[in-house]
Parts: sequence; structure tokens; C-alpha cells
Amino acid sequence: MTQDFADLSIGSAALDNYSRMSYTMWYALGEFVDNSTQSRLNYEALIDDVLRQEGVPLTVNIVHNRQTKEIVIEDNSIGMTRDDLIAGLKIAVPTQDSKGRSKYGMGMKTAACWIGAKWKVITCEWGSGEEWTAEIDVNQIAFHGARVPLTLRQVDKSKHGTTIVISDLHRVIQTQTEETIKTYLGSMY
Repeated sequence: MTQDFADLSIGSAALDNYSRMSYTMWYALGEFVDNSTQSRLNYEALIDDVLRQEGVPLTVNIVHNRQTKEIVIEDNSIGMTRDDLIAGLKIAVPTQDSKGRSKYGMGMKTAACWIGAKWKVITCEWGSGEEWTAEIDVNQIAFHGARVPLTLRQVDKSKHGTTIVISDLHRVIQTQTEETIKTYLGSMY
């Protein structure tokens, strides 16, 4: 008897199925807040000094723009390098600094794909002067083999943080749901 092995793998079309998951908007948005706050915890000494010098606390803003049909999540945490961004785009592969709230490597990707068919991550690690943008088109990746383009823009070395813009929404935030989201996220953080 001969034994052989095969890898269990997940095809890129699985991304499209994230939009069908049983999820709630407050859990999905909580994934982004988890990443922002865990980033601050991972780099506490450095980012706390930066924020203290700037005279601001760690902030995570979530804006649902009904006119542009986008949801924007923006933080002023440490930000990411190009390599960190690439690592963060791998599904179910925790990054080197994954722990606590961000230990599985699934949240951002699952939540973003659940909310919308297109999303981008714009990030700049403090002190780098490099702002990286990754643009994800779920349909193109899932069904046409597209890759994620990365764009570099030189910025001031004092810039830091991450912005996620989700568009081509599968879901919108209903007015009555806004209070539930605020209550839920407020109770967690």
C-alpha cells in the first residue's frame, strides 16, 4: 500500500461567497476596530508617544456615505509597510505580529468582502514616508484571476494610519441600525 498526500486548498472564488455569510454589520465593523486597536497594543510604546506628541488619542472613524455608497474606516494607529500590507491580505495566514484580537488573519478580508465587492486599503507606517494602496476587486479576483495592484505614494514621514474604503456595497447601514452599531461597538471598546 502506498500513501501520498494532497493539500487542502481554497480557491479564490471563495472570496465571492463571503458576501453570503450570516453576519451582522456591527460584527463586520468590529473586525476593523479590532485591527486598529490591536495594532495600537502591538506597538504601544511607539504609537502612544506619537499620539501624545500630536495631542490626540487613538481614533477609529467609521463613515457611511450614502451619496457615494461607500463605507470608510479610518484609524490613526501605526500603519503598515508594504510587506505588512501584503501579509495582511493573505487569508487565514496570521501576520508575524498577529495576536489578541487579530490572531486568525480572517477578519478584515471577511468583513470587507461581506460588506462590498470592491475595497481598498490605504496605509502608511509612521516614519516611513511611504503610503501604500491595495485595491481589491472581489469579482475580478474570484472569477478572472486578477491580482491585487499595489500603488506607492511618497508622503510626509509624520503620516501614519490606515484607511479602508469599501464600495459596490452588498449592504448599507440602515438609519435605525446605526444606533445598534454604536451601542454594540461602544460596549466592546
